[in-house]
Amino acid sequence: MATEPAAKRRRLSPSGDNVPGFANWDLEQSYEQKRRKGKKDKDERLLVKSGDDWKEDERLKEVARLEAEGANDDDSMDSDEDEKDSGAADLESKPKPVAQSDVPPKEQIRQAKEDLAKIAGHISESPEENIAQLGQLAEIAQSRNVTVKKLAMGTQLAVYKDIIPGYRIRPLGKDDMDAKVGKEVRRLRAFEQTLLSGFKGYVLALDKLAKDKQMRSVAVVCAATLLTTVPHFNCRNEVIAIVVRQLSSRNSSPETMRCAEALSQLFREDEEGHASLEAVTQLTKMMKSKNYHVHENVLNTFLHLRLLSEFAHKAGTNSIDRERADGEDDVPAKKLKKKDREYRSKRERKIFKERKAVAKELQEADAVVSYEDRDKSQAETLKLVFVAYFRILKAKTPHLMGAVLEGLARYSHLINQDFFGDVLEVLKDLILHAEASLEPADDEDEQGEEEPEDEVDAATERNITRERLLCIITAFALLQGQQDVAKSASGLQLDLNFFITHLYRTLLPLAMNSDIELSAKSAHLADPNGLATPASTAKDTKVNVSTTTVLLLKSLQSVLLPPMNTKQVPPLRLAAFLKQLHTLALHLPTKSATAVMALVQQIVEMKALILDVAARTANVKDIPRPIPEPSEILVEVQAIALNPIDPLYVAHPLASENSERVIGSDFAGTVVSLHSSSSASSPACTLKLGDRVAGFLQGACSRNDRPGGFAEFVTIPWDLVWKIPDGVSMEEAAGVSLVALTAAQGMWYRLGLPAPFEFDREAAVGEQGKDFPSAFDAGGGGIEGEDVNILVYSAATSVGMYATQFVRVSSRTQPGVKEQWRLFGTASQARWDMLKAPPYSYDYLVSYRDADWPEQVRTLSGRKGMHYIYDTISEGDTVQLCASTLSKGAKGMAIVRSKEAGAWTPFDTSELNVPEPIYGAVWEGLGVEVEYHKFTLPASQAARAFAVEFYAWLGRAMGEEVVPVPVRIMPGGFEKVVEDGFTLLGTGTMGDRTVERNEGWMRPVGGEKLVYRMS
Repeated sequence: MATEPAAKRRRLSPSGDNVPGFANWDLEQSYEQKRRKGKKDKDERLLVKSGDDWKEDERLKEVARLEAEGANDDDSMDSDEDEKDSGAADLESKPKPVAQSDVPPKEQIRQAKEDLAKIAGHISESPEENIAQLGQLAEIAQSRNVTVKKLAMGTQLAVYKDIIPGYRIRPLGKDDMDAKVGKEVRRLRAFEQTLLSGFKGYVLALDKLAKDKQMRSVAVVCAATLLTTVPHFNCRNEVIAIVVRQLSSRNSSPETMRCAEALSQLFREDEEGHASLEAVTQLTKMMKSKNYHVHENVLNTFLHLRLLSEFAHKAGTNSIDRERADGEDDVPAKKLKKKDREYRSKRERKIFKERKAVAKELQEADAVVSYEDRDKSQAETLKLVFVAYFRILKAKTPHLMGAVLEGLARYSHLINQDFFGDVLEVLKDLILHAEASLEPADDEDEQGEEEPEDEVDAATERNITRERLLCIITAFALLQGQQDVAKSASGLQLDLNFFITHLYRTLLPLAMNSDIELSAKSAHLADPNGLATPASTAKDTKVNVSTTTVLLLKSLQSVLLPPMNTKQVPPLRLAAFLKQLHTLALHLPTKSATAVMALVQQIVEMKALILDVAARTANVKDIPRPIPEPSEILVEVQAIALNPIDPLYVAHPLASENSERVIGSDFAGTVVSLHSSSSASSPACTLKLGDRVAGFLQGACSRNDRPGGFAEFVTIPWDLVWKIPDGVSMEEAAGVSLVALTAAQGMWYRLGLPAPFEFDREAAVGEQGKDFPSAFDAGGGGIEGEDVNILVYSAATSVGMYATQFVRVSSRTQPGVKEQWRLFGTASQARWDMLKAPPYSYDYLVSYRDADWPEQVRTLSGRKGMHYIYDTISEGDTVQLCASTLSKGAKGMAIVRSKEAGAWTPFDTSELNVPEPIYGAVWEGLGVEVEYHKFTLPASQAARAFAVEFYAWLGRAMGEEVVPVPVRIMPGGFEKVVEDGFTLLGTGTMGDRTVERNEGWMRPVGGEKLVYRMS
């Protein structure tokens, strides 16, 4: 089958004269000599009589052949459209012999530049029409002039980068070429197949030239550029083979460095994983064939692989999570109103719905195939990488150990747990072997024969200190890279004490290392005293990525600042390392000493929200980490909850001008340190390291200078926290401690309802005095033969919801009591459904927005009134309105804010014939004195003992008898507390809360706690 002639092209300049090519181009003569179109139907030459038969004259046949070749060369653009297309243009035109010996080299270069520029311009301007001119570029690349050859290879590189499409081209088979296709398809096929044929020839030429010393650098640069710019195109394996072959040498050269950079870039940018798998496959085969006698840069390229890294943050098991802005809420998009929607008939809506479902299925199918394919490719790549790493570890190839260790540390989260024990044993052996190599040699060995040069070079390359540090980093990375392994380290018998001890012993010798701040790419300055300085070649260091200082800091961070909370640092170990680091900083260079002291500061300091009295706000600052006093524990805070008093006392501070204290109250976290007296002198302490606990601190809510709970670490007496049960989350527990104790104090400690635990009631009565209800021990709340009516004002607040649950607990505490407990509450109508359902189960609800709500309560109670009232707001006229609903035989009313502070309007209780409201602060439960501007609450040991018993019971009851109130997880950490949380809660009364922001998490607060995560 005849091939399609090449496209008509301009003739190149002759190279026989010393004048420009276009000066010798006679257009008219060329036109006259050109063969005219048309063919004769038959040959009219006469036959020659031979002995046997008539035959054609051989001389005439030779002339005809030469004429035919000339015609094919001149009429390359003329073709018969009726003939079948081969799909490729003719790229194999024979180069015309040129007497280049007569042309000076400079003139050859000048003519080549002119022709290359002209051809490249034609191809780039119209690739489909001028694609056949790729053959002319290949012809010029066959020149004997090395410079011309380099120019031609570079020009082809630029042209191919410009015209290669974004897809792979499928080579056409015989059936494809015989098939009948349209004109456009035939033209596209011709372009693609010609491009593919030319590109294959170009890659083969690169492969050949890469073995030539004169052309090696250009060929390697071209191959590396193709690998990074068009890795998706055909002949990728051949291009990778060229690059990998250059990395097979153990010596470093500019070409090997360029190839290593190209592979690193390919690994970083490869999203599908196919190209990475092909490259890693060829690299591992090459290294194995060389018995791993390769440069460490080859292994360092593995550090850039994207081995399953994108699944850590962007995807789940069934879906891919989209990237959200910081704090973006999962609020569904609002539906358009009916009048704003596009009108569709019933049939159109049905068709639209079906098409949408089909499109969704197709999209999911494509995604599943894509991600499954990528998972398979990355799994194979990971397997090849680990096989190479473990073989090198087994062989203990000296100059590659650093690169292998750094790679294992990088991908430790992907190593199977079955290999952990073996890997740790190998790391121990490496450290011991490194220590043995540092011991001084015997005299007999020193007097012996000199080592061969190769062995001396290998010993020089092996930086023992860096290798030991990498062993320590790898060991800790194995344990900390997988959370389930970190939690079950003791069960797997993974002991890291050997590595910790070795790091401690290594600190002081490291201070004497003159190269501690240098890497492979760092240059040594000349010594001013003329002393010898180490050479700054790449083989003097172990790994090109990190300096010795960086490796030391990573090792210290792994030991002293583990990311997993379940594996905390013992105080004695921390103190020993801190003392050693302070000594180390005295001998290190300036930059290293600064970095070490920054690490020390990070260990002993923490972030906290600090009160700014002058600006009446709070800011995030670094402060020293607290140290637990006797009978205290150190808690690492993981969640905090906001209360209305937090922004109130920030906007209206009680502290002095110079006070800088931690604000906030509620927290939840993990026990990270126990004072010795917390367990030794307190046998009742059942807490241990790693326990989840919750509690509250006073913060800025008094004039007393005591720290709050909005910090990364807090100290608190062990008996004033409660242990979080397994069924309760850290975020739910964070919002319990303060409001639950407030509710318990109001209902059980002050109003005297039956409590589910024992406490010193006589001491409580003595402290409360005449204002305390007299019928403490009477059944059913002290009202015999009468239904007990209890009112909770603002029942939808957090205090109100816990108070309601405690009333229900009290009703179940004395099962023999016949009286009925009837629960009344005030709340907005939007919360009624929630409050009528368990565990609250209100009997009667009224809206506090109604002006006559007290009358509604009296009517609902049958004009009997309330026996107990708990006002959870206590501001303005709420206390007086609540008191107006009390019955004649009322037992008491508890409030949460004092009359002395001016929170509520005073009134004459004698006119209403009701008892005086009972006030008490929740801070009394801490057992310390509480000082305000106008009055002081003395320390109450009875209130503290009540709090201790309450929290002990709460740890058992939470999640069963008592459920936590709903929480709203707020975005951000400490930085967003003032900006978002305090804005929502406000600094005035409940009615003054106005928020003019549209974010989903900034909706009005009601029936929930605002919680921030600290992780």
